[in-house]
Amino acid sequence: MLDKFQIKTRSNLDMQLQFETTISPIGLAVVMHGLGGNKDNSQNTSFRKILLSHNYAVVSFDCIHTFHKSGGNYENATATSYLEDLEDAIAFIKKQPWYQEPFVLVGHSLGSLAIFIWAHRNQNKVKGIAPLCTVVNLETTLSALPKDLQAEWIKTGWAILEPPHNNIVKKLRWPEFLEDLKQYDLIKVAPEMKIPILLMVGSNDRTTPIDTQEKLFKALSTKKELHIINGATHRFKNSDFEQITPIFSRWLINLE
Repeated sequence: MLDKFQIKTRSNLDMQLQFETTISPIGLAVVMHGLGGNKDNSQNTSFRKILLSHNYAVVSFDCIHTFHKSGGNYENATATSYLEDLEDAIAFIKKQPWYQEPFVLVGHSLGSLAIFIWAHRNQNKVKGIAPLCTVVNLETTLSALPKDLQAEWIKTGWAILEPPHNNIVKKLRWPEFLEDLKQYDLIKVAPEMKIPILLMVGSNDRTTPIDTQEKLFKALSTKKELHIINGATHRFKNSDFEQITPIFSRWLINLE
């Protein structure tokens, strides 16, 4: 079964949300994309398929300030806007007859930071989290960027990392993004986490590289796993799921 919803966020922008389920789900999972992504990209679709195969109902949504079916403008995206979108999505699904607690949270990149912070604040509502290629804090984000690129972005005020795709240029308000990110540091809150956590990162990830994920892993004192996906970059491709699927499936089974 597949249901689609259009809801309003706290900033009165449209958010597209969808719910997929099996006949008798054993639990609920929420899957969140990263900066500039969307709920229907191949990576999110692959994780949803794995969850559905393990009899989880799955919620996914398009954050505002991205390039898909929700409102806003990419240039205004921040860690806070992603966290607020997650809060708004959960507030909506709590009112639905199919809502279940505790639930699983899966996120990628900036979405990983959002699910981590939300789970830290609401641990009694969460069964486990899977942060993928996680944005950890301001320090590690800047350490992964070449100095000349940082200087250019500071000078112009815009972060432009990727070449245009489908005639779309991804321009992010860089000083505002950095200033907002200052208030979030997963290393500091990690020791307080009590729920199971599955970390994954690509061996060739230059955005949230292995060493930043290892710092987060070491700060955790809960039941934890860190898996390096050989050959993968910051965004997992379909071929990467030959490695990812058994890891993620095993983790889900152990949550039951």
